Formats: sequence, structure tokens, C-alpha cells
Amino acid sequence: MFLGVVAWCFVGILFLAIAMSVRKEETPVSFWNRKKAVTADEITDVPAYNRAVSTLFIAFACGCICLGLLFSLYLWAALYLSLSLVWPALLCVGYQLVYRKFRK
Repeated sequence: MFLGVVAWCFVGILFLAIAMSVRKEETPVSFWNRKKAVTADEITDVPAYNRAVSTLFIAFACGCICLGLLFSLYLWAALYLSLSLVWPALLCVGYQLVYRKFRK
């Protein structure tokens, strides 16, 4: 149980670090579910796009930390299992929404 809490919190902290570095980038940040990297020619406002991706990563990081804390409670096992399967998919859907909003 303790290892699960540590693992989810580690993933959350890792995504917080990624979010902070993404926010300062001058080029558009790519996402791992894309076949090719995003170029500046594809995005209308690169700083706003990077801020939106950073905000998405911060929300995902907070969710991971919350999942880690939920994992420590035995009573929430069903909720934890369902959220841990859905949460990464929500990150991919959220990125697609951000990309469509800033695409030229």
C-alpha cells in the first residue's frame, strides 16, 4: 500500500516539474501521443499554448497526488481503480482539446 502512495505521488511531482519547464519554453511543446512534433507554424499563440499545456499537466499532477492519497484508504478501492484507469485517458483528451484550440 505504501509503495502505491509513493509511486502516485512521485508521478505527480514529476508532472509538476514537467509543467514548470513547459511554461517557460519558447517553442511549442509536444505531447507523447502525437506521431510528429508540434511546430510553431501549427500554433496560433505559442506562449498561450504552452501555458495551457502546463496547466493541463498541473491538473494531472494534482490528480495523481490525490489518487495516491486515495490509494492509502482501503474503503476507496473501487473508486481508486476506476480513476486510475480513466485519469491518463483524460490527460490525452485534454491535450487534444488544447491542441485544437490553438491550431491554425
